[in-house]
Amino acid sequence: MDINLLCGFFIAVFSVLNPIGNLPIFIDITAPLRPGVRVAMSVLISAVICLALVVFLFTGQAILSFFGISLPAFQIAGGIVLLLMGLGMTAGKAHGLGKKLSAGDTKGGLVSDFQEAEAGLKDVIVPIAFPLFVGPGSLSTVVLYAAKAQGHWDTLLGLAATLLLVSALTGVILALSNSIARLLGHNGLQIATRVLGLFIVAIGVQFILKGLAAVTSIFDISAING
Repeated sequence: MDINLLCGFFIAVFSVLNPIGNLPIFIDITAPLRPGVRVAMSVLISAVICLALVVFLFTGQAILSFFGISLPAFQIAGGIVLLLMGLGMTAGKAHGLGKKLSAGDTKGGLVSDFQEAEAGLKDVIVPIAFPLFVGPGSLSTVVLYAAKAQGHWDTLLGLAATLLLVSALTGVILALSNSIARLLGHNGLQIATRVLGLFIVAIGVQFILKGLAAVTSIFDISAING
């Protein structure tokens, strides 16, 4: 199992999901909910993110084959998506999602909190889970790293475990959204978002170069991998 590949995958997926940068959107949409319901909602959203990305990890290449899309073409397209996403983050552009939840009528408690969160999940699958977290950038990243595994099941299982870890970390960050927002402040969130955006720009450029190196002799693939 390639530990360097798994570490790179963790950084790439975490940067693309950008849970810290998306905190203001999550807080705004879930503002009417009680704290316990917001925590339960965070758990459910992280589970949806993990399930969607793991499914795409194992089926993404088959989907590409079905549509007749080559891996280099998808690398270039995915790299462009990541590049544009990263540039938007470094420029401080907001997603502009205006949907909000309404508060429920149930009383507090662990069971009722999850019941209320489950009832409201259908209202936040879009836009929070899709496409805010599970979007073109994250799906492209998952498929491209799955291709690097070259069918080795131990590496694929390692990538799936990494997705579980990133999703769990995302859920924890969302659950602590109010505390983190107060700690970092508006400027801190902006700085974190822009730094993550810079990583995404670099990852996007890397994907584009690798896609071009696969179809032309202009680029030295060993230099790109190095």
